[in-house]
Amino acid sequence: MKLYEINAKIAKLIELSEESEGELSEAQFADLSVLNIEFDEKVQDVALYALTLKAEAVAIDTEIKRLAANKERRTARIDQLKSYLIEQLNLRNLKRAGGAKASVRVQKNAPSVEVLDETQIPLTYWVPQEPTLNRTAILADLKAGKPVPGTQTKQGEHLRFV
Repeated sequence: MKLYEINAKIAKLIELSEESEGELSEAQFADLSVLNIEFDEKVQDVALYALTLKAEAVAIDTEIKRLAANKERRTARIDQLKSYLIEQLNLRNLKRAGGAKASVRVQKNAPSVEVLDETQIPLTYWVPQEPTLNRTAILADLKAGKPVPGTQTKQGEHLRFV
């Protein structure tokens, strides 16, 4: 039975008790006790499932970090090998080398900009950016009793597994 079905049956029993001046028959009281036990068991099952998902998410995050570090090491090694090959080719004034299975070629990069002094660059080359709200500062001011127009504090709720 689903939680909302259990709640509906409990509500029906409570409604019946209100119709009979707050009295429940022994059978109705037994049904209510069983429903309360079922409710608690279902809540526990859902909470355990959520905790299992949380543990899996943590394991996935750990694996992502491990793989990202592995990728970073491999990418750094690739860069080292490229630098080594370019250095060795330049020592021999070669632009190409290799064999049937793999070969390399020294090639010019696309043109790029090297900024020497930002203060000398005209404003037409600067990209204006939208200002962003510092919500942390707003919250600190509101907590300190300083009013900030257009804002208010809010307090939400969340479910904590205990």
